[in-house]
Amino acid sequence: MGSPRYAPHPDAAWRNVEGHVFIITPDSRQHELAGDVELFVWTLCDEKPHTEEELVQAVVSEFDIDVDTAAKDLETFLEQLIAGGVVTAV
Repeated sequence: MGSPRYAPHPDAAWRNVEGHVFIITPDSRQHELAGDVELFVWTLCDEKPHTEEELVQAVVSEFDIDVDTAAKDLETFLEQLIAGGVVTAV
């Protein structure tokens, strides 16, 4: 079995309003993503599910950040999104 791929939770509703992504999860929790990296990762996952490794490489390619920092920050970010019911591993 390969690495999990991350995608928006299928039952979460979201909208991008002037560079801020507002998300409502099935349990009515509200989340906002506003940082450039957060929006970049969200957009990638919305286009198609990605592994954590693919997301790290995309972030490193797009932003001025080293692999170790990107991996650590992305791991924390994905954990928060999963715990909040915003993203799911498929």
